Amino acid sequence: MIFFSEDFGLTDMESGTLFSLTAALTLTYGLLISGYLIDNAGVKPCLLIGSFLLTLCRMSAVFVTSKRDLYLVMTTVAPMGLSLCKLN
Repeated sequence: MIFFSEDFGLTDMESGTLFSLTAALTLTYGLLISGYLIDNAGVKPCLLIGSFLLTLCRMSAVFVTSKRDLYLVMTTVAPMGLSLCKLN
């Protein structure tokens, strides 16, 4: 949340909303998409895909300059990667 506030100028309310939205979408993607993928594709491929998505998310943080792009990455790539890597 500090990253959002300092680098993108988001208020505490906006940072908290984005963080909460990412967590809610992680749960939603996990229930609707990731569970199905893990059951059908297997654990190892899903861990590799999830790790790749999380790496892509972290690397994109270096190049993202607008709030719109930040919201896009934090509501698509990050939750999908997290839901694929959280297998317990």
